[in-house]
Amino acid sequence: TQWMREMWKSDSCYADWGVDGSDCTIYHYLSQVEHWCPPTGKNINSTKSVRSKAKIVPVSIVNFTELFKILGRDIQYKWIKMRMRRMQGSWLEAAQSLAAKFDTGKWKKKKASVLLLLGLLAKETGFKIADNAFKGGPLGELVQWSDLISALYVLGHEIKVTNSVEQLTELFTPFLSSASSNCPIQAKPYDILYTDISGLKFLKHVAGNKFHLLQCEIRVVDSFGTEPEFNHAVYAGRKQHSSQWGKWNFNPKQFNTMFPHTPDNTFLGFVIEKHINSTLAATYKKENISLVYGKLDTFWQGKEEYINAIHEVSPVHATVETSEELNHVPPFVINHGVLPGFELHALLQRTKVFVGMGFPYEGPAPLEAIANGAVYLNVRFSKSSPLYEKAASFFKGKPTSRKLTSQHPYTSTFIGYPHVRDVDIDNLDSIKKVITEIFESPEVEPYMPYEFTCLGMLERLGLLVEKQDFCQGDESPIWPPVAALQTVQTDDQQSCMEACTLKGLICEPAYFPYINLHTHFAKEGITCDTFHSDIVFLLSLTHAWCYIQSDPLLYSCAGRYTTLLHICPCRNYIKGQVALCKDCL
Repeated sequence: TQWMREMWKSDSCYADWGVDGSDCTIYHYLSQVEHWCPPTGKNINSTKSVRSKAKIVPVSIVNFTELFKILGRDIQYKWIKMRMRRMQGSWLEAAQSLAAKFDTGKWKKKKASVLLLLGLLAKETGFKIADNAFKGGPLGELVQWSDLISALYVLGHEIKVTNSVEQLTELFTPFLSSASSNCPIQAKPYDILYTDISGLKFLKHVAGNKFHLLQCEIRVVDSFGTEPEFNHAVYAGRKQHSSQWGKWNFNPKQFNTMFPHTPDNTFLGFVIEKHINSTLAATYKKENISLVYGKLDTFWQGKEEYINAIHEVSPVHATVETSEELNHVPPFVINHGVLPGFELHALLQRTKVFVGMGFPYEGPAPLEAIANGAVYLNVRFSKSSPLYEKAASFFKGKPTSRKLTSQHPYTSTFIGYPHVRDVDIDNLDSIKKVITEIFESPEVEPYMPYEFTCLGMLERLGLLVEKQDFCQGDESPIWPPVAALQTVQTDDQQSCMEACTLKGLICEPAYFPYINLHTHFAKEGITCDTFHSDIVFLLSLTHAWCYIQSDPLLYSCAGRYTTLLHICPCRNYIKGQVALCKDCL
């Protein structure tokens, strides 16, 4: 306040926000605009009007005609639009179910203006992801973007989609050119901006030294997640984390992941496409065959003994891309090539075993197989195995310290037996025994986790758009509701994520401010000889020293400190909708 009294005339932006030098207007600015002080509850007129937040409006989407107009004829969206056309009916049906499930008094949908910047499809990246989508290339990110755009549209939000740096510049220049870097920007072309790491870099280039003015509305589509210690620029530098993807200084919840593997981030998810309805599925008969998860020949390298063992008890099928010579796929494998969605799901309807080979990690294919009644063999990674080292190498340089214990941890943690069997790829006798047991047992029913259905994603995304607010600071109501808070203490080797999971709970970083208090230690029955305001809020194992976290950006479910005990904020969750607590709906 003293600085503002002396310097409020140093930039006209303060006057634009209503500051006239009086303590009243200064306090109001620091409270209501920059959120440094507690709210005043009073309105002060400014010379500019803040962009109005979305109004509550009735929404009735009957087709995707307008959505396809929004996407236009850009060839980069070809694969995305093909998926949208196939899933249009499912999305519209889910929207009707959502409206029936929630009355407007309980969940008031607000129409927001949403900009979606698909940096991965920008020509400047050189990734060629859109081209490779039709040649066996990775589809996970395109799937997630397609479903995010579709869900926002069906929820009735006003959306704009771009992958053009030139268009991005044209869009932002009118808003940024007149803005001061000293005050929050008073008008923006959106309420929320979804982008990816590549898009963030483009946006930072366009915004220059005013990038920080745009940060709080950004949501980052980030498949593998960004943990707090990699996100915090100063801390990451101190720890010598060299990741080119981190150091953004965002609220970690602004990073949106494909699977719920990083509770410090937000689980956005995607939808498992349903190509075959129950009536048609009844016409298929399960066969004692195994289908290997691996579209590229290189995925098969070094797996000869594993595949041979499976072949001893089962015909082996595959969907390997064939534009180049296959050097690692055994000749006995029945290869169907890269199949269109319907044909792939028809094959999965006949398949009893879907075989993981340890790579790729955390893709959508195992969930598709499980949804079609196949049992997924999820390859475990022991710490001494080459597969574990390969996974560690894959994540090296990424903004996460995660250590994968299997090819697809979600399937084991949240689905499990009988749909998933964790296997040791080197124990060939055990693998043959598992496959034989599956063949001789009654067929496993198809299973689709609710959170990966259209309705589940609409429910989750609708609440995230409605409830998450990274611009209001401490003024934002706590969400998920704090009534779901349960505290757990770690042992000397656990992260909070692990400690909560062992109790059947989820670590919830939104609750850290409620336990990051001197008084909370007494509530936990802990006597503290000394308090320290340092990097963590912990209890020393060797002394009665208690630490609280001085930097909210370092609140961390994933953090691990082996000489200190954590007090962890956990919550319950809805089975099949892990992003939401039982009181969230």
